[in-house]
Order: sequence, then C-alpha cells, then structure tokens
Amino acid sequence: MSIQDIVGEGWQSVLKLLPEDLDESAVEFKALQRKRGIASAGDLLRLGLAYALGETSLAGISRWAEGTETGYLSRQALFKRLRNAGPWFEHILSSLLQDAFDTIPGSVQLIDATSLSIPGSSGTDWRVHLNFNLNTQRMVEAKLTEASTGESLNHFSFQPGSLVIADRIYGRPQEIANIQDAQVIIRMKCSHSGLRDLNGKPFELLKELVKLKQAERGDYPVQLFSKGKYVCQGRLIAVLQSEAAAGRARKKINRKAQRNSRKTSLTALEAANYIFVFTNLPAQTYSPQEILNLYRFRWQVELCFKRLKSLIALDDLPMKDPALCRSFLALKLIAALIIEKLIAQALTFSPSTQTG
Repeated sequence: MSIQDIVGEGWQSVLKLLPEDLDESAVEFKALQRKRGIASAGDLLRLGLAYALGETSLAGISRWAEGTETGYLSRQALFKRLRNAGPWFEHILSSLLQDAFDTIPGSVQLIDATSLSIPGSSGTDWRVHLNFNLNTQRMVEAKLTEASTGESLNHFSFQPGSLVIADRIYGRPQEIANIQDAQVIIRMKCSHSGLRDLNGKPFELLKELVKLKQAERGDYPVQLFSKGKYVCQGRLIAVLQSEAAAGRARKKINRKAQRNSRKTSLTALEAANYIFVFTNLPAQTYSPQEILNLYRFRWQVELCFKRLKSLIALDDLPMKDPALCRSFLALKLIAALIIEKLIAQALTFSPSTQTG
C-alpha cells in the first residue's frame, strides 16, 4: 500500500475511517488554533501523515501541500504546526485504538516495547509500548515515551478474564498484583528476590532448577512478595532449554555485560539454561507444558514490531526535536491503523453487491 492510497487520491476514503470530531478535538488540544495556511484539521493530519510516510523533508512536504492545495505553509511553519500537534495526534491514535480495545473481552493480551534511536545516537531515546491482542492480531493500546520511562505493566489496561503474557522485564510482583480479574503468564528473572515458597521462606530457584532433566517440566507453588509484603500467589513453571537456545542466551548476557563494563554474573549464566515463568492459571486446568506453549505466543507482539518497522519504517526517526519525534511516532502508528482498516475493508469487499 503506497502513500498515495492514504494521503493522495484516496484521502476522502481515509477520512471516513477517522474520528468524526477532528476539528473539535484539534481545537481542544490546541493543534489548530488558527487556520492560517491550513483550512481544516483533516488537512493538518493529512500533512502530518504525508511527512511521516513520505520519506521526504519538511520542505518537500511544504511544496507537496501547495501543489495539492492541502496547505500553504513554509517549512518552518509546518515544523511548528506538526511539533505542537503531538498531543492531538496521540488523541487520534487513542481513539482509533479504543475501537479495537472494546472488542477484546476475555482475550490474550501480549505486552512488549521496542526501543528507538534518534540520528547520531547509539542508545535508546524513545520507546513504543504495545498491548497486542493475539485473538484479533491487532494493536489495542500504544504508549509513546522517552527513554527515561521504562517498560511497565502499569502503562496498560486489562480486560477482566483476559490472559496477559509478557517477558521478564515485566516480572515485578506489585505490577503483576495490580492486574485485576485477569490471568498472567510472565517470565521471571533468576535474581528476583520476591519469590517465596508457600511457607513464606525465600524460594531458592536455581537449586530447584538444576534438578530438572531435559524432558521434565518444573511446577512449583510460590508466593510473590514486594518490599517484604505478600502480593499474590501462583505457580512457577520451568523447563531446561536446548543447548543451542541456552548458548544464544549466554552470548546475549556476555554482550550486555561487556557493554556495561561489568563482570558477567555466574548466576545469570546458569539461569540461561532454563525458561521459567510465573502464572496464576490453575494447575487443575493448565499443565506446565500448556503454560509454556501459551507463553510462546508472546513472539507475536515482536512480529508486530517487525512489521511496523518493515512496512512503515517505525524505527526511522529522522529528527532530534523531542516534540516532533512524538508527533512523528504517533503519526506512524495512526498510519498503521489506517492501513489495517483499509485492508479489512478490502477483504470484506464483495463484487456481487456492486451494480455495474
């Protein structure tokens, strides 16, 4: 799907997929206080999408806008309009996502984030946090943050009866306990000090894991504590990884230690031989192998990030200005949701219903 399908000849069709209150919300979020050079909120959004998808400069978009009679703005004026419209773009993004979120009671919600860098940076400058619905294969929540805000379950809402699956960075006891009326499968860190047995004594994870044989699945009843206080109870499911998978995990640990100029933890290297996840799914209903099978679906959210980076170049941030970066990322995600809607329309199109 090309840029022309979204901001070119197909723009009027795209407008029908967007919230009806574009003009009102643009005023509310102070994105369009004066219509100097731009006739409507829809035109401002169109310019933003053209910039986010067009792989061209602000000056190029300014010339394109004049040629298509979408707007009459200098490069600098367009820069100011787009960077100031960030909160409005995020509002539109939330509105589009809400349509998807309302349809997912009792589904599987996959949580993850991806790190992005600005030009000249080799580290993390921005994060896109996603709540991805496995059942519908759709994004249902997205949050944009600078690097100072880490990954957390607290960024998201969870439907009652849902199953939440996340990687080990989300394995914080208090955050897990804050999820109300939902089930969880969350990978844990071996160094996690909040694990205790049912008697309240520290659960010595590695001592238990080394007893596992290749075909065995560990299933340990545990309690999670945070700051010395009990927060919830569940099961720790563990399995010995293949040597190839364990070797990849150890290499990753060694690389991280080298980047941070510190010695590799022997405990971490030993724990790399295993996968272990915490769950509150009942043992009577879900076997250890079924829990591990469900956890493997977590890769679907990583595939979602790969699609976003491949199809709309989510990881290509051409600017350093923080406000413009936020606008740019919100516009990229809005474009992804528009493409999703257009594809859904195409799949449901029936020639038999059309008259010649």
